[in-house]
Amino acid sequence: MNFAKFTTYTLLILSVHCLNAAEKRIDTTTGLTNLSDYLGYGAIHNQELKAAFYNWQASIAKITRVQGLPDPKFTYVHFIENVETRVGPQKRKYGLMQMFPWFGKLSLKGERALAASKELEQKYEATKLKLFFKIKTLYSEYYYIAKARETTQHNIDLVRYFESVARTKYMAGRAPHSSIIRSQVELGKLEDKLISLQEMQVPIVAQINTILNRNLSQTIPWPKTIPLTKVVFTEHKLEQSLLNNNPRLKALGHMETQRKKSIALAQKRYFPDFTLGVNYVDTAEAKMAGVMDSGKDPMAVTLSINIPLWFSKYGAGVDEATASFHSISHKREQAKSDLTSQLKMSLYRYKDAIRKINLYRDTLIPKGKQSLKVTQQSFEAGKVDFLSLIDAQRVLVQFELMYQKSLAERYKHLAKIEMLIGKNL
Repeated sequence: MNFAKFTTYTLLILSVHCLNAAEKRIDTTTGLTNLSDYLGYGAIHNQELKAAFYNWQASIAKITRVQGLPDPKFTYVHFIENVETRVGPQKRKYGLMQMFPWFGKLSLKGERALAASKELEQKYEATKLKLFFKIKTLYSEYYYIAKARETTQHNIDLVRYFESVARTKYMAGRAPHSSIIRSQVELGKLEDKLISLQEMQVPIVAQINTILNRNLSQTIPWPKTIPLTKVVFTEHKLEQSLLNNNPRLKALGHMETQRKKSIALAQKRYFPDFTLGVNYVDTAEAKMAGVMDSGKDPMAVTLSINIPLWFSKYGAGVDEATASFHSISHKREQAKSDLTSQLKMSLYRYKDAIRKINLYRDTLIPKGKQSLKVTQQSFEAGKVDFLSLIDAQRVLVQFELMYQKSLAERYKHLAKIEMLIGKNL
């Protein structure tokens, strides 16, 4: 018990130290330039995470409180009429009493409070993992918007070049005026899309600032990269890691421990508590001279025991604690199934995103570029119409956007997997 308390306090002190050190380091930066900055800033400033941390801190302080004895009682009795005795009149009486719970009750309360503290520690960890998942998800979306904006701008420049070619061919009588109109229509669509993407920066930055507890109007630069580190794992190892490390399951495990301690504590109510006391009586000198022990102040020791008489009430308490334990046990088993199914779905989506990344990067985008190049050459040679050129350009744009979307989706689902298994891959 003492070692467990020491470990819990040590973890709390280290957490506070790490938070303070990180805060000093982050505050010296001028802005958020990469994902690590987002995560570091969020870990320090997010209000929900702070609330979870201080809930955990409060539960640690409770461990000592619940193991303490009740406050002692002091009594004072003043006799309105002195009690006459052989050794003299008794004027007043003082008493001091201390109640002692039955053996093991206080230690069980401490063990239950320790389990509750560990539960809140895991809830803090779950809140942190959820926060990091949200940050990574928003970062992925922001990255995709940035890359879609770059791709759209590149294609606007390309269509403008196509328009100049179409205009030159029209002036030479080698292309119809409709080619210029179609290029201008396509250009208008792309410019409208670019405006939408640029304006989307405001709400996505507001969401990021909200979760980081920053002013909503603070700017955040467009992301330039997204983590592409190759991750090697097996589904079996991921499932084992989930069962061993998921903070939600750990928290439910500590709740089970609390319920076990509550059962033991309810069984202890069949045993009495006892109170020890000492009384001191202030006695004046006897009125008659020569009385032996005149004015001697008597002292008395008292013992009182409460009688646990209502067995049906205590039995109901045991039944209540037992039912609560079974409830948490079933909830934990259901959570295992729910989290495992979420892991399987996230793993499927992660693998699907990787498949699409490879498909677009290695096959479709190179073929799309080749098709656009051949179509452009054919258009300039007068072998195909302008509509074929625009179609080839649209297909390539779609491939490039889907490639960037797949990169963002891959990282988003990897972040979900990391949240579920309780650690980074």
